[in-house]
Amino acid sequence: MPLVEIVRAEQTSQEAIAVALALTQKMGKTPIVVRECAGFLVNRLLMPYMNEAGFLLTEVNDPMELEKAAIEFGFPMGPLKLTDLVGAGVASKVSKVLYDAFGARMEPAPVWKKLAELQQQGGSAPQTLLIKKGKGKRELNPEVAKMIAQLRREQGSTEPLSRTEIAERMVFPIINEAARCLDEGIVDHAEQV
Repeated sequence: MPLVEIVRAEQTSQEAIAVALALTQKMGKTPIVVRECAGFLVNRLLMPYMNEAGFLLTEVNDPMELEKAAIEFGFPMGPLKLTDLVGAGVASKVSKVLYDAFGARMEPAPVWKKLAELQQQGGSAPQTLLIKKGKGKRELNPEVAKMIAQLRREQGSTEPLSRTEIAERMVFPIINEAARCLDEGIVDHAEQV
């Protein structure tokens, strides 16, 4: 990953920040200085996106529409593939830390809670959301699809969503959290976000 978050705590000296910036640039990475807080910048922006994807999973007829909507919007991958890359266990732990720090706006979607519960039970619990279908194509893991279908039945029917609506629902929480990070001084400038 090209981005490196350099965390400035209250006691961090300007000299230490300068050394960290120089080292990061020497490694060919893109540094960004952030103030210390739960999730720093990247996870504070990522988790609302991922969480909204979790809510959407129980609202859309075809969960793969989330992947398509994200990629059409301009993301390099969709939220399901990203969850598999990060690992559902890691995502679950990060979401708990952020929920504890920021409350209701970071409350994990029921699908993520259910997946974490299944994985903690072990056995034949699904370890990935997606499975390879062939020629690089992926589809929703049948075990995950079954769990999502159950949650959808419990939730009741919803209105169909377009890919634009899906993308907006995933992106708007990122924008809102970015504004909060700017307001709180987690970063100094909007272009850093």
